Amino acid sequence: MIAVANRSHPLLAVKRKLNRSDLMQHMLVTIESTASGSPKQQPRFPAQRVLPVGTIESAIAAVCSGFCFGWLPKYRIRAEFDRGDLVALPLSAGQTREVRLNLVSRDLSSSDTEVNALAEFLGPNGEPEVI
Repeated sequence: MIAVANRSHPLLAVKRKLNRSDLMQHMLVTIESTASGSPKQQPRFPAQRVLPVGTIESAIAAVCSGFCFGWLPKYRIRAEFDRGDLVALPLSAGQTREVRLNLVSRDLSSSDTEVNALAEFLGPNGEPEVI
C-alpha cells in the first residue's frame, strides 16, 4: 500500500516532507471490512477524520475525487499513478504499508490444488504455517 492523493490535493502543495500534523488536517479514506464478523480497520491516528468505505474500488474513487488521501494498493492504481492523476505523498515516514495475508483451511492435505498452491506461496520458505 502506498500513501497517495489526487494531484490537486492540498497536501501536495506543501513544499516539504509531510508529517502527522499535516495529515491530521485532511480526510483519510479507510477500507474497513466486516467479513469475519468484527470490524477490521486500517491503522490511523486516533483523532484522524476518516471516510470509511467497504471496498478498494470505493477508496480509489474517493482519493481520485480529491476529497481525501489514503494508502492504496499500488498495483490497483497503476494507471492513475502512471497518468499522474494520483501522486505519492512525500511523507517523512510511513509512505508505504505492508498487508498481511492469511489463508485458513481445515485440512491442507485434502484441499484443492489451488488452495495448496496458495498455501505454499504464502508460507515461509514454501512451508505453510499450521496453527
